Amino acid sequence: GKNRVRAAYDATKEIGFTVTAITLVIVVVFIPIALSSGLAADILKEFCVTVAMATSLSLLSSFTIVPWLSSRFGKLEQISDKTFFGRILIGFEKGLHAFTIWISDILKWCLGHKKLTVGLVMSLLAASFYLVGGGFIGAEFFAKSDRGEFLVQIEMPKDASIEQTNQMTQRAEEYLRTKKEITRQIATVGQSSDGMAATQSTAYKAEIAVQLVPKKERADDSYIYAAKIKKELSPILVGAKIKTVPVSILGTPEQAPLALVVTGPELDSVMVFAKAAMNELKKIKGSSEVKLSVEAGNPEINVQVDRDKMASLGLNLSTVGTTMQTAFSGNTDGKFRQGEYEYDINV
Repeated sequence: GKNRVRAAYDATKEIGFTVTAITLVIVVVFIPIALSSGLAADILKEFCVTVAMATSLSLLSSFTIVPWLSSRFGKLEQISDKTFFGRILIGFEKGLHAFTIWISDILKWCLGHKKLTVGLVMSLLAASFYLVGGGFIGAEFFAKSDRGEFLVQIEMPKDASIEQTNQMTQRAEEYLRTKKEITRQIATVGQSSDGMAATQSTAYKAEIAVQLVPKKERADDSYIYAAKIKKELSPILVGAKIKTVPVSILGTPEQAPLALVVTGPELDSVMVFAKAAMNELKKIKGSSEVKLSVEAGNPEINVQVDRDKMASLGLNLSTVGTTMQTAFSGNTDGKFRQGEYEYDINV
């Protein structure tokens, strides 16, 4: 037999090349990702650096600390099959030995049939590309995940008031309360999420955040259930546009899976081509909720004042503007107080 120092030295020398190769494979895979640029690098950079450094330090410790501790505290023990733990170790050794023989036989066969082996490997490589092209393996950066959440977005006509939008939202809430699959809902009137958590404050829009029961307690995933809710709400909320948006893995409303970008030097010409493209996309079977990312402005009245008449009457633009604002939307300078509450008096 060998003493502890020689045994530790020989064992390290025996597995040194294998351990180094495995470590370099891991480092070569992760370091380029950390050094690259783009969204993937921004998300995975810290993870890649951590894995590469941890693996490199483990390689260093396997050549220094582990052999040193083995040379100092290691001892030879005879494994006996009389104990339960000993029988487990002996069984593991037998299985490992049988697996080694099986792998060796495969390697000998491959070396003895080189042309057949190369042809088989190339066939498997070609078949692996078909897995992606045939749709067996997805290619999304963030695959769809069922978070059990979705948003119900309500859009009224642009001239609708906040009170009208609130009444329509309350009707939607009352209907959603009857659904046993829904555990919680939070309504926001006068505001709607768009894209990466951006919000738009508009009086004619509202949004209801819906939380569903766990996936095992419902028959449909959140995408299918949200589509069903949209179909059921459409005849109830007459006069409003209903849209259901699932919540992505990042916790933000999911954007449309496909987006067609139309660019040009002038807005008017771009809008003409964009509307034409939208009409063509609507004709495609399976397409739904096709809309433009640019919305028309709110209804407005453009007033051109006669400055000569205004000057002869001793008026200025501020006075005329305030008078017209009062005529169209009223004046709320007056207040009515009752206890600790205060109410606007619109004249």
